[in-house]
Amino acid sequence: MSLFTVVIVAYFSVNLIIAFWARRLHSRGQEGFFLADRRLSPFVFFVSLAATNFSAFTIFGFSGAGYRLGYAFYPLMAFGTGFMALSFVIIGLPLRKFAAARGYITPADFIHDRYQSLLLKKAFSACLVIFMIPYLALQGMFAGKILHHFAGLPYELGCFVVLAVVTLYTASGGMRSVAWTDVFQGFFILICVSLAFFIVVNAGGGFVAIQERVFSLSATHFNRAGSNGSISFSVHIGYILLWFFSVPLFPQIFQRFYSAKDDKAILNAMCFYPLATTLLFFMTVAIGVMAVGILPTMSASGSDEVMMAIAKFIPSPILSTLIIVGALAALMSTLSSQLLSLSSIIVQDFLADRNHQLLHNRIVIVAISLSAFVISLHPPLTILGFLNKLSFQGFASCAPAVFLGLLWKRTTALGALIGLALGVSVTFLGVMNLLPSGIPDIFFILSVGFGATILGSLFTTQATSWRFGNISKTLAQLVHQTPTEEKAPRLKKITETFQTPLDSRFRGNDHNKRSVAVAQESFSETISPLWWVIFGAILFWGCDFWHWGGNGGEFLFGLPRWLWHFFVLGGVMFLAFLAFSQKRPRH
Repeated sequence: MSLFTVVIVAYFSVNLIIAFWARRLHSRGQEGFFLADRRLSPFVFFVSLAATNFSAFTIFGFSGAGYRLGYAFYPLMAFGTGFMALSFVIIGLPLRKFAAARGYITPADFIHDRYQSLLLKKAFSACLVIFMIPYLALQGMFAGKILHHFAGLPYELGCFVVLAVVTLYTASGGMRSVAWTDVFQGFFILICVSLAFFIVVNAGGGFVAIQERVFSLSATHFNRAGSNGSISFSVHIGYILLWFFSVPLFPQIFQRFYSAKDDKAILNAMCFYPLATTLLFFMTVAIGVMAVGILPTMSASGSDEVMMAIAKFIPSPILSTLIIVGALAALMSTLSSQLLSLSSIIVQDFLADRNHQLLHNRIVIVAISLSAFVISLHPPLTILGFLNKLSFQGFASCAPAVFLGLLWKRTTALGALIGLALGVSVTFLGVMNLLPSGIPDIFFILSVGFGATILGSLFTTQATSWRFGNISKTLAQLVHQTPTEEKAPRLKKITETFQTPLDSRFRGNDHNKRSVAVAQESFSETISPLWWVIFGAILFWGCDFWHWGGNGGEFLFGLPRWLWHFFVLGGVMFLAFLAFSQKRPRH
C-alpha cells in the first residue's frame, strides 16, 4: 500500500470520526439535521462558511487560471469575493432574523413567506437545484482525478470513493457533522496551500528569483489585463458583480445564514472574509503563476491540473501527499454542504416532508450523490469556464427576488417571477453563446433580472397581478397559494407578511425562544449614508481603471505595484468592516 493511500485512508477516517461525534450534538428534527438547531457559534460559522465556499475551484481553478492568465486573475477573486462579504449584512442579517422567528429551513421558505406564492417558491427552488448539480459534480470530477493520479485508482472509482465517504458522513450527521468537518478541513486547506506555496518558492530559488524567471519567460503574466489581454476593465467589474450577487445565493451559503447562532457570527464572518481571500487566493493564484517558471510546457486545457503536476514535481512523497490531501479537503468541504443543501430543498420544497423523517433526508442525499457521480463521468474542459457559464451566473439570476424582496417593499410575486424567468433565460443564452460578445454576460443577466422584477412589480400588486378576463382568476390561483375571494381579493401589505403570527406552514423554532417580534423589523439592516460612502469608496478603489495598460508597471519585491494595491485594499476592507460591525447592535 502506497504512502498516499495510507494518508488518504487516515484522512477519510478522521473526517468520519469527527462527523459521527458531531451528530450527537443536534436534535433529531429537521432543524437539527439541516441547520444544526441554528446554533453555529461565530468561530464554527466563519470557518465552515469559508471552507464551504473555498472549493475545488479555489485550489484547481485559481492555480490553473494563474498559469494561463497571470496575476491579473487575483484581484477578480480576492477583492471581488472579499467585497462580497458586505452582502452578509445586507441580506444575511435579516434572513437570519426572519428564519429564527418563522422557522425557515430552505432558501425558498423565505421566498414563499415573503411573496405568498407557491409557484414562485417552486421555480426558485428548481433553479437552485439545476445550477447546483454541475457545481457539485465538478467536486467529484477532481476527486476522481486526484485518486487516479496518486492512488492509481480508475477515474470512475476515485469519483465514487470520495462521493461515498462524503455522502456517509453528511447523511449520518447533517449540518453538525458538515460544519465540524469543515473546521478540520478548513485548517487543513490553509496549511497545505501554504506548504505548496513555500515549496514552489523554494524550488524556484526564492520568491523574487522565481518571479524574475517567470517574467523572463512570459512578461505578460504580470500585466493588469492578463497574459492574453482578456481581463479588461469590464471583465473585472463583471466578476465583482458576479460574486456579489451569486455567492450569497449558493444554497449552502444561503442556509448558513439560517444556521448562525446570532448576529455576531455573521458580522465576524464579514470582517474576516477579506483577510482570508486576500491571503489564501494570492497563494493559490501565485502557485499557478510561479509554475510557469518550473513547468513551462503545460497546455492551457490541462492547466487546471497544475497543482497535481506540482505535487508530482516535489521530490518528498510526504510533502506532495499533504498538498494533494489539502486539495481533496477543499472539494470535500464544499461537496458535503452542497449535498446537504440540495437534499433539504428536495425534501422540504418538493416532497413536502416537514416531519421528523430523517430517513427521507438520507435517501435523497444518496440519490443526489449518485446523480453527481454520473455527471462527473463526462467533465467539461475547464472548471472556470464551465462554472462561469452556468452555475455562477445562474445563481446571480436568482438574486433579484431575494435582494429586492428584502430591500424594496413594493416588490410583488409576479414581478419576481418575471425577473427570475427572464434572468434564467438570459443565463442559458449566455451558455449557448447567443449574447453580444465583448460585454460580460453578467451585465445582461442582472440588467434583465432586476429591470424585469422592478417593472413587473410597478405594474402589479401583491394579490391582484392580472386584470384580463376570466384568465386572471386561474393565473392568480397558480401564482398565489391563497385563492382570490369572489368579490375582491384580500390585499396584504408586504410589511404585514412579517407582522402576523407564525404562519402555519412553517414550524416554529423550538430550540430558541427569540420573539416573533424580531421579524417585525425593517426589511434590511439600516446602513447610514456615511457607511455607504465608505463602502462606495472601497468599491471605487477596487475598480482600479488607472492601472490598465502597460506591461505591469513598477515592481516591488518581485510583484507589480498594482498587485500591492490589492494587498493593502484587503486590509482596508477588514478594518472598515470591523469598524462597521462594532457600531451595530448584536442580537
